[in-house]
Amino acid sequence: MTTERQPRFEDLKLQSGLKLQLDIEDYSTGRDESVLLGYSPGQSVIVSAPLQNGAPIQVATNTPVTVRFFSHQLNGAGAFRTRVIASSSYPYPHMHLSMPEAVVLGEVRKALRARVELEAILEFEQHKLGASITDISVVGARIEGLSDESVLAAGDQIRIYSRVTICDVVCKVRVDGIVRNISVGRQGSVLGVEFIDVNDSTRVLLHGYTLSQAMGDFG
Repeated sequence: MTTERQPRFEDLKLQSGLKLQLDIEDYSTGRDESVLLGYSPGQSVIVSAPLQNGAPIQVATNTPVTVRFFSHQLNGAGAFRTRVIASSSYPYPHMHLSMPEAVVLGEVRKALRARVELEAILEFEQHKLGASITDISVVGARIEGLSDESVLAAGDQIRIYSRVTICDVVCKVRVDGIVRNISVGRQGSVLGVEFIDVNDSTRVLLHGYTLSQAMGDFG
């Protein structure tokens, strides 16, 4: 189960350096990486300007932005809508975003899972296997339909590639995992995989996608 609440941004006491993902309206087809630099209560949220080809992007004033993040401190993902109120390249590329009226928080619960149908590629040593992800959470997945399941055994480490769609945006996913169990299903072997070494950006993506599939669109 996931609980959602809407506190003020200032109440979260987020630390500078927190990794963010920015959905900038009419600008990007994916999510741009940024970092929280700080904030002025009641005034603005200050973030680093995303880079494109090594240079900071140029975003017009009043451009709407959706910000997403994952905080270990809060044990969950968050999102809020805002707009660009100023940007500057001095003394370093950064943007001021309007202070959001509220932040939507989704607390991570390991039990939250979603049934899905995602095509995937599994990499294991010198092998590349076609497969389907049929169940997913922020901590693992159920994988079926392997093209050659005989090369895998419980305890093997694999790398999983797939694509997910959130808010009509297609995002690439790459995550490492350990095969915890193998069972026999109706269409061959079924893998139970635990994700490992998941970075914050991927964790946000997995959490948002799981929420969107299990409970409706997130953010």
